[in-house]
Amino acid sequence: MAVTVTISRTGPESVRLVLSSDLGGTPTFYIWRDGVLVASTTAAAWDTAVPRGHVPVFDVFDDADSEPDFLLPRTVTVQWQGGGSAVDHNRVERYVDAAWPLQARMAETGRGYYHWTSPELADETEHSVRVVAVGVDGNESVAVTLTHTLVTAPEPPTDVTLTYAQGTGLLTVDA
Repeated sequence: MAVTVTISRTGPESVRLVLSSDLGGTPTFYIWRDGVLVASTTAAAWDTAVPRGHVPVFDVFDDADSEPDFLLPRTVTVQWQGGGSAVDHNRVERYVDAAWPLQARMAETGRGYYHWTSPELADETEHSVRVVAVGVDGNESVAVTLTHTLVTAPEPPTDVTLTYAQGTGLLTVDA
């Protein structure tokens, strides 16, 4: 049971999910947004509002018993307010191997807020991202640098033994 989802923007604050399943016929689709079940539908398309600057995570299943895995993201999203007509573009850079390679060049379009999401990052490692506004005159702003350590949930232990002592009420966990 595989579901194919195609997401397209339908307005400045809305998206459409176009859904298909290898089950054939008219399956019921279970739509999860950011880990919460938000809809079940037999329609082949589903529209929803997405506020500016929000990057939701959608999971869609054609089986009522399926649920998304609980995963902490391995990416970082940086958001900033645009600089207006004096800014030509914003440069996003990430510190990698003692250098700041360009990750994105985002034109100033007057839309107000901008965001960039990193590729998947290494766990338990310090990461730095910076944004530099470049003016129409070529002058650069002072870089705004964000440093963080990405920590995701550990894998559950595979060999766990629980021992309960009836007399003391003590539960011992050996992993």
